[in-house]
Amino acid sequence: MKIHPTAIVSPKAQLDTTVEVGPYAIIEENIKIGARTTVMAHAYISGWTEIGEDNRIHIGAVIGHVPQYIAFKGQRSYVRIGNGNTIREYVTIHRSIEEEHATVIGDRNFLMAMSHVAHDCVLGNEIILANSVLLAGHVAIQDKVMISGSSGVHQYVRVGRIAMVSGLTRVVKDVPPFMIVEGESTVRGLNVIGMRRANISAENREAVKRAYRLLYRSGLNLPHALEAIQAEPICEEVRLIVEFIQQSQRGICKHYVK
Repeated sequence: MKIHPTAIVSPKAQLDTTVEVGPYAIIEENIKIGARTTVMAHAYISGWTEIGEDNRIHIGAVIGHVPQYIAFKGQRSYVRIGNGNTIREYVTIHRSIEEEHATVIGDRNFLMAMSHVAHDCVLGNEIILANSVLLAGHVAIQDKVMISGSSGVHQYVRVGRIAMVSGLTRVVKDVPPFMIVEGESTVRGLNVIGMRRANISAENREAVKRAYRLLYRSGLNLPHALEAIQAEPICEEVRLIVEFIQQSQRGICKHYVK
């Protein structure tokens, strides 16, 4: 274990022998950190935080600190982070507001500088949060989502798999899988490039396009559009879209109108 002499690491923290800790980092007592994870200078890891293997936590990141929630009373709650994540400079990740609940981040995510993950967020795998992205409490982000710089996501919003959020976007409604959203929670098209990179077949991409047209270009209201989509056999990707919409509590993003 490589711990810089200026770092403050509680003897009660559970660090794998391959963990590296940089200058002036602080790691408090109720922390678990897995193999080959690096904690760089001035990072602060507190609360009840569990971090997996092969993570790189950059300068000044704050993980597991108390949530920004006026009614929070200091109860035990968690941050749980998986494997292979990159957490860049001055990222903040806050623990849950509920006793014995957790803010959760999966595997192989890339959180760029100054991005913020608030209490009770749940992030899947292979997500990119660009610089200064702000996620409010209870946001859920599915796998392979890209959220571009300085975008803000309202509390309890969900962003579906392989969706893309353009820079400076205000997201206040759920973003269905595979959609591109910009501006004021407005769908502008499909993330075709993201679908290709995810090795979704050409046939299934065409099925997603048909579902998109029924949802946003047909003039049908949402229940009738869903009925039309389900009137024929659907692939896995279209099924994900339908189920995501059916489970929405906030409603889904509107479509751009010229």
